[in-house]
Amino acid sequence: MKKIAISLLLLTSLCFTTKAQIVFEKTIHAQTSDSTIGAFCGVQCHDGGYMLAGYGVPGWYQWQMMLMKVDSLGNPLWKKFYGALPSSNNELYGIAQLPDSSFVCAGYGSFQVPEEGELAPSNSILMRVDKYGNLMWQREFDIGSYHEYIYNFAITDSSMIAVGVKSDYSRGPGIPMWIISDFNGENVSINTYDWGINSHLKSVTADNDGTFVLGGQATGYSFFLRTDSQGNIIDSTTIGEDYPEQFTHKDHISIGNKNFICGSQLINSSFYPNVYSLNIEFQLQDSLVMHDVIRNAESFKIVKGSQNSIAIAGVFETTDRNSELWLRNFDLSLNQKWAHTIGGFHTEYLRDLIPTHDGGYLLIGTSESFDEWPSIYLVKTDSLGQGNYTSPVIQYNKPALEISLYPNPASEYCQISLPENANVANIILYDISGKTVLNENVSNRTVKLNLRNLTPGIYLVTDDKAQFRTKLIIY
Repeated sequence: MKKIAISLLLLTSLCFTTKAQIVFEKTIHAQTSDSTIGAFCGVQCHDGGYMLAGYGVPGWYQWQMMLMKVDSLGNPLWKKFYGALPSSNNELYGIAQLPDSSFVCAGYGSFQVPEEGELAPSNSILMRVDKYGNLMWQREFDIGSYHEYIYNFAITDSSMIAVGVKSDYSRGPGIPMWIISDFNGENVSINTYDWGINSHLKSVTADNDGTFVLGGQATGYSFFLRTDSQGNIIDSTTIGEDYPEQFTHKDHISIGNKNFICGSQLINSSFYPNVYSLNIEFQLQDSLVMHDVIRNAESFKIVKGSQNSIAIAGVFETTDRNSELWLRNFDLSLNQKWAHTIGGFHTEYLRDLIPTHDGGYLLIGTSESFDEWPSIYLVKTDSLGQGNYTSPVIQYNKPALEISLYPNPASEYCQISLPENANVANIILYDISGKTVLNENVSNRTVKLNLRNLTPGIYLVTDDKAQFRTKLIIY
């Protein structure tokens, strides 16, 4: 019976290997302690790499829009900066690649050099660059407000739309706005919708018929707008009267005749992630509250997953590691298929979630766990959310120790032999979900692990400093 079990486990492991997708975990940080870089969004390029969009700040009031190209393994290739200085804005929040390999982007800031002693204004920005990041054109829109912010972006076959908010002190905190343009920055349509209260648009999707669905947040509830290709409102609805109250909208996606919305819900003084499914008329179909995840103030992202599913990522608070990322997959009836947590011992922030060409996912975030100061944090998973990370994340590119693990597969015990130069305090085992199942102190170069209380399966073996990592099969 044990031989059959071993064979099945080895066959399972072989199947994982033969169908392996690219996975990686990477941090990218600025070169000096007084500067910073960050990515708010990204897109997978035609060549398999990724273009990250965000900001770079080399010093006080030196805020600039940034594009960074990384290869298919997350290794930086180049980065470029845009926008006038001095500035406290200049950020990109949307990017898409066109068939000719150029990119269209959306954000806020300015290309106007300010007068001496002043800062560049905060206007809405649309721009296009070639595949090397060279600026082809830029359009700047001052919609007559004190500040303008772009939060999300989508494209059709012939146009692009950026959504956000304009803030005017004379009128109130925020008015939703959206800007539509063709790929040459022409045929521009600028639209606003005054709800009479503080409100802003946070998400947008483009339907196959050329219409757009815009999702936003007002005080205490969420709202949706459907517009035609020119941005004229066709239909609208609010979520917060017939739906549970205190729903905070974060992101949405349209799949077929359904709209899936993710956000947070206030329950017993705590906010929990939830997801709604609405039909094409915005009527409620299904809903799910993730009671096992308490959120912090960070946003959630939702994308279309592989095999007729949706994937949602977010941030949750832990008792011993500050905040971590989570990634979950659901079928279209909101039944959970799998879940993973990703992160280190300090704080992680989620910025974007991208479905990749191989059916996997790229999480874009910021991490304070692995470098001297906050870094861009990239985690590429396979289609099941798995990768070469654990929770807490182990840096894959650290120098490896040569160790010996025997037997493998194992049943009741296994033994690890460490080299003479090893500086290891603990041996740690993680299960396939990233949960710590064994933490053994190291007192000499040979460590015997008791596996009797562990269920059969595939485990990751590493040390407290992530100097080695290997798989262990328990039967």
